[in-house]
Formats: sequence, structure tokens, C-alpha cells
Amino acid sequence: HVLESLLGFDGDEFYFDSWAGLVGCTFLQITCRFDDAVPIGVKRASDSRIDINPPNDYVIQPGDQILCLAEDNDTYTVNDASFYQQINKDKLKVASLAIPMRGKEKLLFCGWRRDMADMIVQ
Repeated sequence: HVLESLLGFDGDEFYFDSWAGLVGCTFLQITCRFDDAVPIGVKRASDSRIDINPPNDYVIQPGDQILCLAEDNDTYTVNDASFYQQINKDKLKVASLAIPMRGKEKLLFCGWRRDMADMIVQ
């Protein structure tokens, strides 16, 4: 049922698009820049390679296209980054606490809700 939903013409679909405002941002930063879509990869302008779940520190280059999962290609756009800015502020507060660090993990959120920030912080 999940594959049918992703690969069929009903429900959400995959879309490539580029946004000049995202050039210079890391992939981690752009994951918070869409309210109604989930960025899951990058098609690199340099060699047309498609990276699904690229490294968080990959920097978006001019001409790169972001692969997003969305309802339709005209139902999503880039937001003002206020969510990411709030996460960075919260990170600074948490960094001052003596918390043992765990090993690196990669998480891919499939789906998005406007209150996702509250759930992630907790």
C-alpha cells in the first residue's frame, strides 16, 4: 500500500525543483524549509547525480534541484526558515547542559505537520 501510494498517481508524488534562496544552505537546513513537502534528496547540477538522503552538511549549489515528496508540484514552497532559526536557539540552550553525546544518526521524516517542531523538541 505504501509503494502504491508513492509510485501511483494518487496521493503524494516526487518532484524536483530548484530555489535560488536555498543556495548555500546545508541539506539539514533545508529539511525545515518546507511546510507542505518533505525534501528527501538532491539532484546535483555538477553531474546530475541524485542523492537520496544526502549528508546533512551537503551545501546546496547553484542549479541543484531538491527532490521533495509533496501532494502536488504547486502545493508547496520554501518557508521563511523561522523553524530552523528556533531550533538553532534551542540547540544553544541544550549545548550548555552536560549531556553525554550519542553517536551520529540520520533520521528521515516521511510526512510533515505544522506542529512537528513541538514534537521534535520533546
